[in-house]
Amino acid sequence: MIHSDNKGLVLPPRVAENRICILPVFGKADPADVVEFCTILKEMLREHDPIVDDRQQHTFGYRINEAELSGIPLRIDVGPKEMQEGKVTLVRRDTGEKESVLMRELVQRIPVVLDNIHNNLFARAKQSLENNTVIEYQNLERIKALVNEGKIVLTGYDGTAATDDKIREQTGGKTLCVPFAQYPPEGTICVFSGAPASHVVYIGKSL
Repeated sequence: MIHSDNKGLVLPPRVAENRICILPVFGKADPADVVEFCTILKEMLREHDPIVDDRQQHTFGYRINEAELSGIPLRIDVGPKEMQEGKVTLVRRDTGEKESVLMRELVQRIPVVLDNIHNNLFARAKQSLENNTVIEYQNLERIKALVNEGKIVLTGYDGTAATDDKIREQTGGKTLCVPFAQYPPEGTICVFSGAPASHVVYIGKSL
């Protein structure tokens, strides 16, 4: 969900059921010729589980919107002009960038583009997490304010169910997770209970 945008889902290639959506652009060409070309393309790229959306009752724009809503990482647009020139147009779901690729280079190019998409989504999500995470061990009022702003707060935690209840009551958020092998500075007090903190915990709201 963290990758998605106002157009719909944005799925990382390594978890997407279908990594490619092939969209024929019919124009004035014989639809059968375009569909045949897309079927050949699908077979060429079968290791990426592509789908072909060749529904002629829907416009090209409608089919683009459906592909974007579904979060398919990479779209391949194919029309009469591309068929004539022996190339296709790649469109990335994460950035919307377009790239023209020759058919003879397509099999080698696709894995590179999918890896670029995956790495970009990971880097973007990692940066977003870092930008929205704040460490606060002492000031309860600041923790409340930060959680209400949608931030994730790393703070001291005594690990009890009673404290979980206090966190929900006082911040409107909840404990998200306790990191492995991360402990608060010596002498840290859990600001919610006043007891010694045995762990650190991430607190935030599920938006």
